[in-house]
Amino acid sequence: MQRPTFGFDGGFIMASWDGFEEAISWYGRHFGWKPRGSELTAIGKMAFFGLPLYGQMNVKSFQTEWEHYRDDGAYEGTCRLIFCVADLEAALRYFRENGIGVSAPQRLPDEREYIDIEAFEGARVTAVHKPLKPNPHPDSRLIGFGDISMILHVSHLQASVSWYETVLGFEKVTDGPDGRSALLRMVMSEYGKDVASDDFPHHVWMIEDPSVAGAARGNPKARVYFQVFPHELESSRSWLAAHGVPMSELAVNDYHFYDPDGNRLNVWAYQM
Repeated sequence: MQRPTFGFDGGFIMASWDGFEEAISWYGRHFGWKPRGSELTAIGKMAFFGLPLYGQMNVKSFQTEWEHYRDDGAYEGTCRLIFCVADLEAALRYFRENGIGVSAPQRLPDEREYIDIEAFEGARVTAVHKPLKPNPHPDSRLIGFGDISMILHVSHLQASVSWYETVLGFEKVTDGPDGRSALLRMVMSEYGKDVASDDFPHHVWMIEDPSVAGAARGNPKARVYFQVFPHELESSRSWLAAHGVPMSELAVNDYHFYDPDGNRLNVWAYQM
């Protein structure tokens, strides 16, 4: 069986049905994202935001018809969808002055700093520092997707590297300096490939963390998505099933699955 193309394609941030309109206002005001419109679809409410540096971010309402879009728990898990922040000090100051929970800066294996932000309804949104001086987007705290687009904590590094290479087609770029991390490259979606920039997202830091062994399956509000071609939607599910990967039911053209540590990953196909 040939592996389908799982192309990194950004993601969704989830919000409650009743709080959806407030969520649109919140992300526009506090992250400085520009609304591109909203609509009521067969799978719930959706809003679209243009990111100043690169990409589009989607906010989606929970709903109950499909498992894929239910709010089935608050455990965020250890899989982070990453944005970049041009002025880390200014962003930290803004969030603190506006009563928005934000972590102290933490360091990736390459010494770059990142922060976790407690966004609308408790969504954990993560941003890696990408210094830009002068900052071309001073009114936006999170300016786009970046060259680091995911952070994953796993219980067994080498086993997880092998799993992601085999199942999803990731490629290891280098080992981290501490021997307990690895930098991997993802395949881009067809839409991401259209962006002529060296800054588009394609890297993942995978960090070994034995404490995640046996953790509950994650149900994050900020969700990483991979695109497959419409003709590969069913074969992508067959491919994952053949490798013993647990997954959800199909919700029109979306579903999710879990890595060996319960990190939730999501798949969609655009045109059906």
